Amino acid sequence: MGLASIAPKGRKHKAWARKPQEKVPSTNFKAPKGRKQTMATSLTNLLYHIVFSTKERIPLIGDGLRESLYEYIGGILRGQRGVLLEIGGMPDHVHILAKLKADLAVAAAVRLIKTNSSGWINENRKIQGRFEWQAGYFAVSVSESRVAELRHYIQTQQEHHARFSFRDELIKLLEKNRIAFDEKYLLG
Repeated sequence: MGLASIAPKGRKHKAWARKPQEKVPSTNFKAPKGRKQTMATSLTNLLYHIVFSTKERIPLIGDGLRESLYEYIGGILRGQRGVLLEIGGMPDHVHILAKLKADLAVAAAVRLIKTNSSGWINENRKIQGRFEWQAGYFAVSVSESRVAELRHYIQTQQEHHARFSFRDELIKLLEKNRIAFDEKYLLG
């Protein structure tokens, strides 16, 4: 039985039929004389808008905690080779604009942020009682062309929430981004 006959169905390509000792043809690409080829294999700009709230929407992020919490979250992202581009929110929720590396999934980034920041708050007794984040989160990818607009949105959360509740904001974000949801689980 030849190698071509064991190729996956519909994949009868020369590469499958090559014997192991045969060399793969070169692309013959060479960098211009005097210059090294330095292009990385993967070039990304993975920007995300991430939103999550305190457990049961309890307003625990007061003025005394806000700045140090935001700095700590920035440190968590830097530790994962990410970049915190903007952060803001209200006493019961946080908005993050972050640039993540390709090898860090959004779910893993959010888990690290929530676990480490709540642990830091509790270990250092930054508030009275226990601090916890909600179980879920909202996250969408962001185009580079929308970064300035999103930064402004995050920076003006105080003014925004003078007119809209967090629930209304979340529903608007979900609808705008065409994310299906069931309202009975929305505030859990």
